Amino acid sequence: LRYCAGGDPTDIADIHGVKDDEVLNSLWDVVDAIHQSPELDIKFPETEADQRRVAEGFRRKSQIDIDCCVGAVDGILIWIHKPSSEDEKVIRIGPKKFFCGRKKKFGLNTQ
Repeated sequence: LRYCAGGDPTDIADIHGVKDDEVLNSLWDVVDAIHQSPELDIKFPETEADQRRVAEGFRRKSQIDIDCCVGAVDGILIWIHKPSSEDEKVIRIGPKKFFCGRKKKFGLNTQ
């Protein structure tokens, strides 16, 4: 996982006392195991009723009334331009809420 977050395979190998190529071999073992586990499948809600039910769940948890979302992928920052003054009036949130300090970019952080 550290490699997927930008870690250097050589550093990871040194920390764990393994050869560099073992880092990527281990990563692919984990990826393959995830792909072979049906309980981890990402399934899109198929019926309109299911889509509405899931969207309502997102809306209830949203602080800005997102009402048309039926899924999210963990750990992705969708880059955007800095919200304008007009945007702030509509969404009632300042631009600081959209700034990612780690990536130094504005974005929608989906969890």
